[in-house]
Amino acid sequence: MRQIEQMVAVLLHVAGLKKLKQYDAAIQYLRQSSRRLTGFDLDMLRRIPAANGIALLETAGRLDIGKCLILAEILKEDGEMSEALGDKDIAWNSYDRSLSYFLEALLLLPKNDADVYLDKVNFLTGKLKGEDFTEARHLQLFQFLESMEHYAQAENHLFFLVEAGVDGIREAGIAFCRRLLEKDDAALRAGNLPREEVLEALAQLSR
Repeated sequence: MRQIEQMVAVLLHVAGLKKLKQYDAAIQYLRQSSRRLTGFDLDMLRRIPAANGIALLETAGRLDIGKCLILAEILKEDGEMSEALGDKDIAWNSYDRSLSYFLEALLLLPKNDADVYLDKVNFLTGKLKGEDFTEARHLQLFQFLESMEHYAQAENHLFFLVEAGVDGIREAGIAFCRRLLEKDDAALRAGNLPREEVLEALAQLSR
């Protein structure tokens, strides 16, 4: 709880600097906040692959979800400030890493807790536009979006993986469709994947 309160305070301060268009000051504040809240240097976070940073957040195989979400938030804000300054490469890099940290943490949270971050995940995927997404990221997005009950979006990532010929993905897709068929029609419509489309996907995956 303490970590969340501290991060909310950071985001509010950054929002104020953003409103004043003090983007350099915002990035400097993010640097200070990253070191203070997580012990990680922002420039290091920009530089190292997200997988390496995530590994540093694990103790005996257990992820520090709170710190992982803080780093995701800091990198997202860094991306926005860098984009406002015209530093497109840094912005893309920070958005890319932010999405990795978010997904790693959110897949471990219950839906009600993860749901508050959905808009941020959508923001980041919109910024990145699917460019150079790895198969692992498509798989994470498939799993995350199913857990958020956004079934049509999940299906899009599923069929990317099917077309890529990922081992075992057809079986995973069939299991996904069967899980959906256990739900009522209202839930499927809310997820933008009506029953007839689930049946079509199941038939395609079963060929």
